[in-house]
Amino acid sequence: MTEEKGAYIVKYDKLLGSGSFGKAYICYKKNNPQEEFCMKIIKKSELNDPQGEENKKKQLQAEINVVQDLKHTDSENLVKLIDFLDLEQELCIIMELCDYDLSQEYKELKKKQQWFSRSEQIEIIKQILKGAKVLIQNKFVHRDIKPQNILVKIANKGLPNQRKIYKLADFGFTRPLDDIYKKSELTRVGTYVYCAPEIIKNFKFSAKCDIFSYGVVFHQLVFNGSFPDDYKNQIQMNEFIRKIENNPYQCQKLQGKYGDILTNLIEKMLLFNQDHRITFENLLSHEIVTMPSPILADSLFLEIDRKFEKEDLQKLQSENQQSKYDKIYTMIDIFYRKYLLCQSVINYINQEIFIFNPEFSMIKQLIGMIGLEEIKFAFAMLFIIVSDFQSFIKDKHDIPHLIEILKNYLEYSKQSQKDKNLHQKILKCFYKHSKEMQESYNSLTLNLKKEGSINKFKEQINFFEEALQQKIEIQRYCHTLEEYLNNQKINLQIQKFDQKIQQSIQNIMKIETKFEIEKYYFLNPEEIFEIQNK
Repeated sequence: MTEEKGAYIVKYDKLLGSGSFGKAYICYKKNNPQEEFCMKIIKKSELNDPQGEENKKKQLQAEINVVQDLKHTDSENLVKLIDFLDLEQELCIIMELCDYDLSQEYKELKKKQQWFSRSEQIEIIKQILKGAKVLIQNKFVHRDIKPQNILVKIANKGLPNQRKIYKLADFGFTRPLDDIYKKSELTRVGTYVYCAPEIIKNFKFSAKCDIFSYGVVFHQLVFNGSFPDDYKNQIQMNEFIRKIENNPYQCQKLQGKYGDILTNLIEKMLLFNQDHRITFENLLSHEIVTMPSPILADSLFLEIDRKFEKEDLQKLQSENQQSKYDKIYTMIDIFYRKYLLCQSVINYINQEIFIFNPEFSMIKQLIGMIGLEEIKFAFAMLFIIVSDFQSFIKDKHDIPHLIEILKNYLEYSKQSQKDKNLHQKILKCFYKHSKEMQESYNSLTLNLKKEGSINKFKEQINFFEEALQQKIEIQRYCHTLEEYLNNQKINLQIQKFDQKIQQSIQNIMKIETKFEIEKYYFLNPEEIFEIQNK
Protein backbone atom coordinates (compact mmCIF):
# COMPACT_ATOMS: atom_id res chain seq x y z
CA MET A 1 0.00 0.00 0.00
CA THR A 2 1.45 3.37 -1.01
CA GLU A 3 0.42 7.01 -0.67
CA GLU A 4 1.70 10.24 -2.17
CA LYS A 5 2.99 12.91 0.20
CA GLY A 6 4.47 15.96 -1.46
CA ALA A 7 7.20 14.79 -3.84
CA TYR A 8 7.39 11.39 -2.11
CA ILE A 9 5.67 8.02 -2.25
CA VAL A 10 5.28 6.33 1.16
CA LYS A 11 5.31 2.53 1.47
CA TYR A 12 2.90 1.87 4.32
CA ASP A 13 3.65 -1.85 4.19
CA LYS A 14 7.30 -1.05 5.03
CA LEU A 15 7.08 0.08 8.66
CA LEU A 16 10.52 0.84 10.09
CA GLY A 17 9.40 1.55 13.65
CA SER A 18 7.23 3.54 16.05
CA GLY A 19 8.44 6.17 18.51
CA SER A 20 7.00 8.27 21.31
CA PHE A 21 5.25 10.13 18.51
CA GLY A 22 4.75 9.13 14.91
CA LYS A 23 5.76 6.16 12.81
CA ALA A 24 8.58 5.73 10.33
CA TYR A 25 8.16 4.18 6.87
CA ILE A 26 10.26 3.62 3.78
CA CYS A 27 9.60 6.18 1.05
CA TYR A 28 11.07 7.33 -2.26
CA LYS A 29 10.87 10.31 -4.59
CA LYS A 30 8.27 10.01 -7.34
CA ASN A 31 10.84 10.14 -10.10
CA ASN A 32 13.35 7.77 -8.47
CA PRO A 33 11.94 4.62 -6.82
CA GLN A 34 15.44 3.09 -6.68
CA GLU A 35 16.65 5.50 -3.96
CA GLU A 36 14.77 4.93 -0.70
CA PHE A 37 14.56 7.11 2.41
CA CYS A 38 13.04 6.99 5.88
CA MET A 39 9.96 9.17 6.47
CA LYS A 40 8.84 9.86 10.03
CA ILE A 41 5.16 10.88 9.97
CA ILE A 42 3.66 12.77 12.92
CA LYS A 43 -0.05 13.53 13.12
CA LYS A 44 -0.63 17.15 14.13
CA SER A 45 -3.70 16.06 16.09
CA GLU A 46 -1.41 14.10 18.43
CA LEU A 47 0.66 17.20 19.13
CA ASN A 48 -2.43 19.25 19.95
CA ASP A 49 -3.69 16.71 22.49
CA PRO A 50 -3.78 18.56 25.85
CA GLN A 51 -3.14 15.33 27.79
CA GLY A 52 0.57 15.78 28.48
CA GLU A 53 1.63 16.08 24.83
CA GLU A 54 3.49 19.37 25.27
CA ASN A 55 6.80 17.58 25.97
CA LYS A 56 6.39 15.50 22.82
CA LYS A 57 5.87 18.65 20.80
CA LYS A 58 9.05 20.18 22.24
CA GLN A 59 10.93 16.95 21.58
CA LEU A 60 9.80 16.91 17.96
CA GLN A 61 10.67 20.58 17.44
CA ALA A 62 14.10 19.96 18.95
CA GLU A 63 14.74 17.12 16.52
CA ILE A 64 13.65 19.26 13.56
CA ASN A 65 15.86 22.15 14.69
CA VAL A 66 18.93 19.96 15.14
CA VAL A 67 18.68 18.09 11.83
CA GLN A 68 18.09 21.38 10.01
CA ASP A 69 21.08 23.02 11.74
CA LEU A 70 23.28 20.06 10.83
CA LYS A 71 21.87 19.55 7.33
CA HIS A 72 24.88 21.01 5.53
CA THR A 73 27.62 19.38 7.60
CA ASP A 74 29.80 17.00 5.65
CA SER A 75 29.97 14.31 8.35
CA GLU A 76 28.91 10.87 7.17
CA ASN A 77 28.56 9.86 10.83
CA LEU A 78 25.35 11.78 11.50
CA VAL A 79 22.00 10.71 10.05
CA LYS A 80 21.19 13.27 7.38
CA LEU A 81 17.97 15.23 6.94
CA ILE A 82 16.80 14.97 3.33
CA ASP A 83 13.60 17.01 3.46
CA PHE A 84 10.84 18.31 5.73
CA LEU A 85 7.15 18.51 4.84
CA ASP A 86 4.64 20.60 6.79
CA LEU A 87 1.33 19.23 5.47
CA GLU A 88 -2.19 20.18 6.51
CA GLN A 89 -2.62 17.31 8.96
CA GLU A 90 0.89 15.90 9.30
CA LEU A 91 4.54 16.75 9.78
CA CYS A 92 6.96 14.57 7.84
CA ILE A 93 10.71 14.33 8.42
CA ILE A 94 12.54 12.60 5.55
CA MET A 95 15.95 11.22 6.49
CA GLU A 96 18.48 8.92 4.91
CA LEU A 97 17.61 5.24 5.23
CA CYS A 98 19.94 3.03 7.28
CA ASP A 99 20.04 -0.75 7.49
CA TYR A 100 19.88 -1.42 11.25
CA ASP A 101 21.14 -0.07 14.57
CA LEU A 102 24.11 -1.04 16.74
CA SER A 103 21.98 -2.87 19.32
CA GLN A 104 20.55 -5.08 16.54
CA GLU A 105 24.10 -5.77 15.37
CA TYR A 106 25.00 -6.80 18.94
CA LYS A 107 22.11 -9.30 18.98
CA GLU A 108 23.00 -10.79 15.60
CA LEU A 109 26.62 -11.29 16.59
CA LYS A 110 25.63 -12.87 19.91
CA LYS A 111 23.26 -15.20 18.10
CA LYS A 112 26.14 -16.36 15.87
CA GLN A 113 28.50 -16.51 18.88
CA GLN A 114 30.73 -13.93 17.21
CA TRP A 115 31.97 -10.44 18.09
CA PHE A 116 33.77 -7.48 16.52
CA SER A 117 37.48 -7.84 15.81
CA ARG A 118 39.82 -5.36 17.53
CA SER A 119 40.24 -3.38 14.29
CA GLU A 120 36.43 -3.26 13.87
CA GLN A 121 36.01 -2.03 17.46
CA ILE A 122 38.49 0.80 16.88
CA GLU A 123 36.91 1.72 13.54
CA ILE A 124 33.41 1.93 15.11
CA ILE A 125 34.72 4.08 17.99
CA LYS A 126 36.48 6.41 15.54
CA GLN A 127 33.31 6.78 13.46
CA ILE A 128 31.07 7.45 16.48
CA LEU A 129 33.49 10.11 17.72
CA LYS A 130 33.54 11.75 14.28
CA GLY A 131 29.79 12.23 14.67
CA ALA A 132 30.29 13.42 18.26
CA LYS A 133 32.84 15.97 17.03
CA VAL A 134 30.29 17.62 14.73
CA LEU A 135 27.72 17.81 17.54
CA ILE A 136 30.16 19.36 19.97
CA GLN A 137 31.57 21.79 17.37
CA ASN A 138 28.00 23.02 16.93
CA LYS A 139 27.55 23.08 20.75
CA PHE A 140 24.91 20.36 21.00
CA VAL A 141 24.46 17.93 23.90
CA HIS A 142 22.74 14.73 22.69
CA ARG A 143 21.56 13.35 26.09
CA ASP A 144 20.47 9.95 24.76
CA ILE A 145 23.59 8.17 23.51
CA LYS A 146 22.94 4.40 23.31
CA PRO A 147 23.36 1.61 20.73
CA GLN A 148 19.74 1.99 19.55
CA ASN A 149 20.56 5.58 18.52
CA ILE A 150 23.65 4.59 16.54
CA LEU A 151 22.45 3.49 13.11
CA VAL A 152 24.40 1.41 10.61
CA LYS A 153 24.34 2.09 6.87
CA ILE A 154 25.97 -0.36 4.48
CA ALA A 155 27.68 1.51 1.66
CA ASN A 156 28.49 -0.09 -1.70
CA LYS A 157 26.30 -3.04 -0.74
CA GLY A 158 27.29 -6.30 -2.40
CA LEU A 159 30.49 -4.87 -3.90
CA PRO A 160 34.07 -5.77 -2.94
CA ASN A 161 34.47 -2.36 -1.29
CA GLN A 162 31.37 -2.73 0.91
CA ARG A 163 31.72 -0.97 4.28
CA LYS A 164 29.64 -0.07 7.33
CA ILE A 165 29.04 3.55 8.31
CA TYR A 166 27.96 4.23 11.91
CA LYS A 167 25.74 7.28 12.37
CA LEU A 168 24.46 9.13 15.44
CA ALA A 169 20.68 9.51 15.25
CA ASP A 170 17.53 10.47 17.17
CA PHE A 171 18.03 14.10 18.14
CA GLY A 172 14.77 14.47 20.09
CA PHE A 173 16.59 15.11 23.37
CA THR A 174 19.43 17.11 21.82
CA ARG A 175 19.80 20.70 23.03
CA PRO A 176 22.06 23.63 22.04
CA LEU A 177 24.40 25.05 24.71
CA ASP A 178 26.24 28.37 24.83
CA ASP A 179 29.02 26.71 26.83
CA ILE A 180 29.46 22.92 26.56
CA TYR A 181 31.23 22.78 29.94
CA LYS A 182 28.86 24.99 31.91
CA LYS A 183 26.68 22.98 34.31
CA SER A 184 23.01 23.76 33.80
CA GLU A 185 19.58 22.75 35.06
CA LEU A 186 18.70 20.82 31.91
CA THR A 187 15.81 18.35 31.83
CA ARG A 188 16.95 14.91 32.98
CA VAL A 189 16.34 12.59 30.07
CA GLY A 190 17.99 9.58 28.48
CA THR A 191 18.11 5.81 28.92
CA TYR A 192 18.95 4.99 32.54
CA VAL A 193 21.66 2.35 32.04
CA TYR A 194 23.59 4.74 29.74
CA CYS A 195 23.05 7.90 31.83
CA ALA A 196 25.88 9.76 33.55
CA PRO A 197 25.93 9.82 37.41
CA GLU A 198 25.17 13.56 37.49
CA ILE A 199 21.88 12.98 35.66
CA ILE A 200 20.85 10.05 37.87
CA LYS A 201 21.73 11.98 41.05
CA ASN A 202 19.97 15.19 39.90
CA PHE A 203 23.12 17.31 39.87
CA LYS A 204 23.57 20.19 37.45
CA PHE A 205 25.27 18.81 34.35
CA SER A 206 27.10 19.83 31.20
CA ALA A 207 27.66 18.26 27.78
CA LYS A 208 30.18 15.94 29.47
CA CYS A 209 27.21 13.72 30.37
CA ASP A 210 27.49 12.48 26.77
CA ILE A 211 31.11 11.44 27.35
CA PHE A 212 30.01 9.02 30.09
CA SER A 213 27.32 7.57 27.80
CA TYR A 214 29.83 7.13 24.96
CA GLY A 215 32.08 5.39 27.48
CA VAL A 216 29.36 2.86 28.34
CA VAL A 217 28.78 2.17 24.62
CA PHE A 218 32.52 1.73 24.00
CA HIS A 219 32.76 -0.63 26.99
CA GLN A 220 30.06 -2.79 25.42
CA LEU A 221 31.88 -2.70 22.07
CA VAL A 222 35.15 -4.05 23.42
CA PHE A 223 33.78 -6.36 26.14
CA ASN A 224 31.31 -8.42 24.08
CA GLY A 225 28.23 -6.36 24.94
CA SER A 226 28.80 -6.22 28.72
CA PHE A 227 28.08 -3.09 30.75
CA PRO A 228 30.82 -1.78 33.10
CA ASP A 229 31.16 -3.94 36.22
CA ASP A 230 28.75 -6.27 34.37
CA TYR A 231 25.67 -4.43 35.67
CA LYS A 232 22.43 -5.52 34.00
CA ASN A 233 19.68 -3.26 35.39
CA GLN A 234 19.03 0.03 37.18
CA ILE A 235 19.60 -1.38 40.68
CA GLN A 236 22.96 -2.85 39.73
CA MET A 237 23.92 0.36 37.90
CA ASN A 238 23.19 2.40 41.06
CA GLU A 239 25.58 0.10 42.90
CA PHE A 240 28.20 0.64 40.18
CA ILE A 241 27.84 4.43 40.53
CA ARG A 242 28.30 4.17 44.32
CA LYS A 243 31.53 2.23 43.72
CA ILE A 244 33.06 4.64 41.22
CA GLU A 245 32.20 7.64 43.41
CA ASN A 246 34.94 6.50 45.81
CA ASN A 247 37.18 4.40 43.58
CA PRO A 248 37.63 5.11 39.84
CA TYR A 249 36.51 2.23 37.65
CA GLN A 250 39.21 -0.08 36.31
CA CYS A 251 38.41 -2.17 33.23
CA GLN A 252 39.46 -5.78 33.15
CA LYS A 253 42.66 -6.25 31.14
CA LEU A 254 42.17 -6.51 27.39
CA GLN A 255 44.46 -8.93 25.60
CA GLY A 256 46.06 -8.14 22.25
CA LYS A 257 47.12 -5.05 20.35
CA TYR A 258 45.64 -1.69 21.47
CA GLY A 259 44.06 -3.36 24.54
CA ASP A 260 45.71 -1.02 27.06
CA ILE A 261 44.97 2.07 24.95
CA LEU A 262 41.25 1.17 24.74
CA THR A 263 40.85 0.48 28.46
CA ASN A 264 42.74 3.69 29.26
CA LEU A 265 40.28 5.67 27.14
CA ILE A 266 37.18 4.02 28.62
CA GLU A 267 38.38 4.54 32.21
CA LYS A 268 38.87 8.26 31.56
CA MET A 269 35.30 8.48 30.18
CA LEU A 270 33.60 6.60 33.04
CA LEU A 271 34.75 8.82 35.91
CA PHE A 272 32.05 9.72 38.46
CA ASN A 273 33.01 13.39 38.72
CA GLN A 274 32.22 15.14 35.45
CA ASP A 275 34.94 17.74 36.20
CA HIS A 276 37.59 14.99 36.22
CA ARG A 277 36.19 13.20 33.18
CA ILE A 278 38.20 13.49 29.94
CA THR A 279 37.37 16.67 28.00
CA PHE A 280 35.98 16.62 24.46
CA GLU A 281 39.24 18.15 23.20
CA ASN A 282 41.34 15.36 24.75
CA LEU A 283 38.82 12.71 23.74
CA LEU A 284 38.86 13.79 20.09
CA SER A 285 42.67 13.95 20.04
CA HIS A 286 43.14 10.62 21.85
CA GLU A 287 45.51 8.10 20.26
CA ILE A 288 42.60 5.80 19.34
CA VAL A 289 41.09 8.63 17.26
CA THR A 290 44.25 10.01 15.67
CA MET A 291 46.07 6.79 14.77
CA PRO A 292 45.56 5.41 11.23
CA SER A 293 42.46 3.22 11.08
CA PRO A 294 43.35 -0.49 11.19
CA ILE A 295 40.68 -1.04 8.52
CA LEU A 296 41.17 2.01 6.31
CA ALA A 297 44.95 2.43 6.46
CA ASP A 298 45.38 0.20 3.45
CA SER A 299 48.76 0.32 1.74
CA LEU A 300 48.95 0.02 -2.01
CA PHE A 301 51.35 -2.85 -1.58
CA LEU A 302 50.16 -5.48 0.90
CA GLU A 303 52.90 -8.05 1.34
CA ILE A 304 52.40 -11.83 1.42
CA ASP A 305 53.40 -13.24 4.81
CA ARG A 306 51.99 -16.77 4.68
CA LYS A 307 53.48 -20.05 3.43
CA PHE A 308 52.07 -21.60 0.25
CA GLU A 309 52.93 -24.25 -2.22
CA LYS A 310 54.88 -22.82 -5.18
CA GLU A 311 51.91 -22.94 -7.56
CA ASP A 312 49.55 -21.32 -5.03
CA LEU A 313 52.14 -18.67 -4.23
CA GLN A 314 52.51 -17.69 -7.88
CA LYS A 315 48.73 -17.44 -8.24
CA LEU A 316 48.44 -15.33 -5.07
CA GLN A 317 51.26 -13.04 -6.18
CA SER A 318 49.52 -12.52 -9.51
CA GLU A 319 46.21 -11.72 -7.80
CA ASN A 320 47.98 -9.39 -5.37
CA GLN A 321 49.64 -7.55 -8.27
CA GLN A 322 46.30 -7.13 -10.05
CA SER A 323 44.78 -5.84 -6.81
CA LYS A 324 47.52 -3.18 -6.62
CA TYR A 325 46.80 -2.09 -10.20
CA ASP A 326 43.07 -1.89 -9.47
CA LYS A 327 43.78 0.29 -6.45
CA ILE A 328 45.99 2.66 -8.44
CA TYR A 329 43.32 2.94 -11.14
CA THR A 330 40.68 3.72 -8.48
CA MET A 331 42.82 6.48 -6.96
CA ILE A 332 43.51 8.07 -10.32
CA ASP A 333 39.82 7.84 -11.23
CA ILE A 334 38.83 9.54 -7.93
CA PHE A 335 41.16 12.47 -8.65
CA TYR A 336 39.71 12.71 -12.16
CA ARG A 337 36.10 12.69 -10.87
CA LYS A 338 36.93 15.44 -8.38
CA TYR A 339 38.29 17.53 -11.24
CA LEU A 340 35.11 16.87 -13.26
CA LEU A 341 32.98 17.94 -10.29
CA CYS A 342 34.81 21.30 -10.22
CA GLN A 343 34.57 21.66 -13.99
CA SER A 344 30.80 21.03 -13.95
CA VAL A 345 30.31 24.01 -11.59
CA ILE A 346 32.58 26.24 -13.69
CA ASN A 347 30.63 25.34 -16.84
CA TYR A 348 27.34 26.13 -15.08
CA ILE A 349 28.60 29.55 -13.90
CA ASN A 350 29.83 30.35 -17.41
CA GLN A 351 26.37 29.55 -18.81
CA GLU A 352 24.40 31.40 -16.12
CA ILE A 353 26.49 34.53 -15.50
CA PHE A 354 26.67 36.65 -18.66
CA ILE A 355 27.79 39.95 -17.10
CA PHE A 356 31.13 40.23 -15.31
CA ASN A 357 30.59 39.65 -11.60
CA PRO A 358 33.77 40.02 -9.46
CA GLU A 359 32.55 37.74 -6.64
CA PHE A 360 31.50 34.91 -8.93
CA SER A 361 34.69 35.30 -10.95
CA MET A 362 36.65 34.80 -7.69
CA ILE A 363 34.58 31.72 -6.81
CA LYS A 364 35.06 30.34 -10.32
CA GLN A 365 38.82 30.89 -10.09
CA LEU A 366 38.99 29.18 -6.68
CA ILE A 367 36.99 26.17 -7.85
CA GLY A 368 39.16 26.03 -10.96
CA MET A 369 42.33 25.98 -8.84
CA ILE A 370 40.88 23.16 -6.68
CA GLY A 371 40.11 21.23 -9.86
CA LEU A 372 43.63 21.89 -11.14
CA GLU A 373 45.11 20.43 -7.94
CA GLU A 374 42.97 17.30 -8.27
CA ILE A 375 43.87 16.66 -11.91
CA LYS A 376 47.51 17.41 -11.01
CA PHE A 377 47.41 14.60 -8.39
CA ALA A 378 46.30 12.18 -11.13
CA PHE A 379 48.89 13.54 -13.58
CA ALA A 380 51.63 13.11 -10.95
CA MET A 381 50.82 9.40 -10.60
CA LEU A 382 50.90 8.86 -14.36
CA PHE A 383 54.30 10.57 -14.70
CA ILE A 384 55.59 9.54 -11.23
CA ILE A 385 56.21 13.14 -10.10
CA VAL A 386 56.77 12.44 -6.39
CA SER A 387 56.78 16.12 -5.35
CA ASP A 388 53.20 16.48 -6.67
CA PHE A 389 51.80 13.30 -5.08
CA GLN A 390 48.77 13.78 -2.85
CA SER A 391 49.94 13.90 0.80
CA PHE A 392 48.40 10.53 1.84
CA ILE A 393 50.08 8.75 -1.07
CA LYS A 394 53.39 10.48 -0.38
CA ASP A 395 53.37 10.16 3.41
CA LYS A 396 51.87 6.70 3.97
CA HIS A 397 53.87 4.66 1.47
CA ASP A 398 57.44 3.57 0.95
CA ILE A 399 58.27 5.83 -2.01
CA PRO A 400 60.92 3.68 -3.78
CA HIS A 401 58.60 0.68 -3.59
CA LEU A 402 55.64 2.75 -4.75
CA ILE A 403 57.61 4.09 -7.72
CA GLU A 404 58.42 0.52 -8.75
CA ILE A 405 54.71 -0.45 -8.56
CA LEU A 406 53.68 2.63 -10.56
CA LYS A 407 56.22 1.77 -13.27
CA ASN A 408 54.82 -1.76 -13.47
CA TYR A 409 51.27 -0.41 -13.52
CA LEU A 410 52.02 1.99 -16.38
CA GLU A 411 53.53 -0.86 -18.34
CA TYR A 412 50.51 -3.07 -17.60
CA SER A 413 48.05 -0.26 -18.53
CA LYS A 414 49.32 -0.26 -22.13
CA GLN A 415 47.34 -3.49 -22.60
CA SER A 416 44.22 -2.23 -20.75
CA GLN A 417 41.85 -0.12 -22.85
CA LYS A 418 39.98 1.08 -19.78
CA ASP A 419 43.20 2.39 -18.17
CA LYS A 420 44.45 3.90 -21.44
CA ASN A 421 41.16 5.79 -21.93
CA LEU A 422 41.34 7.26 -18.43
CA HIS A 423 44.99 8.27 -18.86
CA GLN A 424 44.29 10.02 -22.16
CA LYS A 425 41.43 12.01 -20.63
CA ILE A 426 43.64 13.08 -17.72
CA LEU A 427 46.48 14.25 -19.97
CA LYS A 428 44.10 16.22 -22.16
CA CYS A 429 42.30 17.81 -19.17
CA PHE A 430 45.52 18.64 -17.31
CA TYR A 431 47.09 20.61 -20.15
CA LYS A 432 43.79 22.23 -21.14
CA HIS A 433 42.85 23.21 -17.58
CA SER A 434 46.34 24.55 -16.73
CA LYS A 435 46.10 26.88 -19.72
CA GLU A 436 42.51 27.88 -18.86
CA MET A 437 43.45 28.81 -15.27
CA GLN A 438 46.14 31.20 -16.52
CA GLU A 439 43.71 32.70 -19.07
CA SER A 440 40.97 32.97 -16.44
CA TYR A 441 43.33 34.83 -14.10
CA ASN A 442 44.37 37.22 -16.91
CA SER A 443 40.72 37.86 -17.80
CA LEU A 444 39.82 38.45 -14.14
CA THR A 445 42.55 41.05 -13.59
CA LEU A 446 41.76 42.77 -16.90
CA ASN A 447 38.05 43.10 -16.04
CA LEU A 448 38.84 44.39 -12.55
CA LYS A 449 41.11 47.04 -14.06
CA LYS A 450 38.37 48.06 -16.51
CA GLU A 451 35.92 48.44 -13.61
CA GLY A 452 38.48 50.32 -11.53
CA SER A 453 38.14 47.82 -8.67
CA ILE A 454 41.55 46.14 -8.87
CA ASN A 455 42.63 47.67 -5.53
CA LYS A 456 39.44 46.52 -3.83
CA PHE A 457 40.31 42.90 -4.65
CA LYS A 458 44.09 43.25 -4.37
CA GLU A 459 44.39 40.62 -1.63
CA GLN A 460 42.51 38.03 -3.70
CA ILE A 461 44.50 38.83 -6.85
CA ASN A 462 47.78 38.42 -4.95
CA PHE A 463 46.55 35.05 -3.69
CA PHE A 464 45.73 33.82 -7.21
CA GLU A 465 49.05 35.15 -8.51
CA GLU A 466 50.88 33.27 -5.75
CA ALA A 467 48.92 30.10 -6.56
CA LEU A 468 49.92 30.20 -10.21
CA GLN A 469 53.60 30.59 -9.33
CA GLN A 470 54.06 28.14 -6.47
CA LYS A 471 52.39 25.14 -4.81
CA ILE A 472 49.57 25.86 -2.37
CA GLU A 473 47.91 23.14 -0.29
CA ILE A 474 44.44 22.28 -1.55
CA GLN A 475 42.98 22.74 1.95
CA ARG A 476 43.88 26.44 1.74
CA TYR A 477 41.84 26.81 -1.47
CA CYS A 478 38.89 25.04 0.17
CA HIS A 479 39.11 27.23 3.28
CA THR A 480 39.21 30.40 1.13
CA LEU A 481 36.19 29.15 -0.85
CA GLU A 482 34.31 28.51 2.40
CA GLU A 483 35.02 32.08 3.54
CA TYR A 484 33.56 33.40 0.28
CA LEU A 485 30.45 31.24 0.55
CA ASN A 486 29.86 32.42 4.12
CA ASN A 487 29.38 35.92 2.73
CA GLN A 488 25.63 36.63 3.00
CA LYS A 489 25.41 38.45 -0.33
CA ILE A 490 27.17 35.64 -2.23
CA ASN A 491 25.20 32.98 -0.37
CA LEU A 492 21.89 34.55 -1.44
CA GLN A 493 23.01 34.54 -5.06
CA ILE A 494 24.19 30.92 -4.86
CA GLN A 495 20.73 29.91 -3.57
CA LYS A 496 19.30 30.92 -6.97
CA PHE A 497 21.42 28.25 -8.66
CA ASP A 498 20.16 24.82 -9.63
CA GLN A 499 19.89 22.65 -6.49
CA LYS A 500 22.30 20.05 -7.88
CA ILE A 501 24.90 22.76 -8.49
CA GLN A 502 24.40 24.13 -4.97
CA GLN A 503 25.15 20.65 -3.61
CA SER A 504 28.16 20.35 -5.91
CA ILE A 505 29.57 23.61 -4.55
CA GLN A 506 29.11 22.32 -0.99
CA ASN A 507 30.91 19.11 -2.00
CA ILE A 508 33.81 21.05 -3.53
CA MET A 509 34.16 23.17 -0.40
CA LYS A 510 34.65 19.95 1.64
CA ILE A 511 36.23 17.91 -1.15
CA GLU A 512 39.23 16.72 0.86
CA THR A 513 37.13 15.47 3.79
CA LYS A 514 33.97 14.33 2.05
CA PHE A 515 35.93 12.27 -0.50
CA GLU A 516 39.04 11.60 1.55
CA ILE A 517 41.55 9.73 -0.61
CA GLU A 518 42.68 7.68 2.39
CA LYS A 519 39.33 5.92 2.06
CA TYR A 520 39.81 5.33 -1.66
CA TYR A 521 39.00 1.64 -1.43
CA PHE A 522 35.57 2.44 0.02
CA LEU A 523 34.71 5.38 -2.22
CA ASN A 524 32.53 4.89 -5.24
CA PRO A 525 33.90 7.34 -7.88
CA GLU A 526 30.40 7.59 -9.40
CA GLU A 527 29.23 9.27 -6.16
CA ILE A 528 31.72 12.10 -6.73
CA PHE A 529 30.76 12.75 -10.33
CA GLU A 530 28.90 10.45 -12.67
CA ILE A 531 30.42 10.48 -16.14
CA GLN A 532 27.81 10.82 -18.86
CA ASN A 533 28.93 10.64 -22.51
CA LYS A 534 32.41 11.90 -21.70
